[in-house]
Amino acid sequence: MLLIPQEKNEIDFLNYHQKFIEIEDLITNENFKDAETKLEALVVTYQPSFTKDYIILAQLCLINNNKPKSIIWLKKSMQYGAKLDCLKEIELLNKKITVNDWKKIETQNCIKTVTKPKQTYPTIILTFPLKNEKTT
Repeated sequence: MLLIPQEKNEIDFLNYHQKFIEIEDLITNENFKDAETKLEALVVTYQPSFTKDYIILAQLCLINNNKPKSIIWLKKSMQYGAKLDCLKEIELLNKKITVNDWKKIETQNCIKTVTKPKQTYPTIILTFPLKNEKTT
């Protein structure tokens, strides 16, 4: 069974993931400034519900000494399901985000879960037998 988006104007997440792989290469090569810039543009454009991407962006902001932006992205990650206790266990966040900052994050009522409507995909019927399927 093959699934394809129903609407032509649906966001192409294959393209999103390809660009994310390029950003991972930048991170691997310790090009953190470019990685932050490109990842921020990517999440702003696509607005994905991938919590980890917002957490990675928050960490890149901290590496690049941009704590206020990092806190914004941490809040966004929490909207998509990241738990405060789990975030506090990430070493970089634990070192760079103060106790006072964590309290502000916790009390600013930023933990409103974002729910995106479920996408529906048409089912495509295969007209040829699968390898393990007997033909009659």
